[in-house]
Amino acid sequence: MEGLESAELIKAQWNEIVKIDVPIVCVTDCKSLFDAVKTTNTLEDKGLRIPMACLRQRFNRNEVRYVWVPTNLQLADCLTKAGAPSVMLREVLEKGKLSSELCQYSVLYAQ
Repeated sequence: MEGLESAELIKAQWNEIVKIDVPIVCVTDCKSLFDAVKTTNTLEDKGLRIPMACLRQRFNRNEVRYVWVPTNLQLADCLTKAGAPSVMLREVLEKGKLSSELCQYSVLYAQ
């Protein structure tokens, strides 16, 4: 939720500055989260029901897309996990584009 809210703020600021509406794409390596967003099943964990309802609402309104990628292709791990390799993130930042392997997942799983 925190990441999505940050993305929404950045999107609003970007749109205000350059008048371009960019899509929000949430990339996760948590397959259960990816699947849960796209279902109406009730979660057992009551503490997650409201945040999941918020994520589902944004998905159902086409305000955000969700993409699942395997953990080994997760670019942000080096920003949140000690010892995670930063090579892929550095490469994306230097070249300004995603690797073909990561693009494959973006196309296959983006919805």
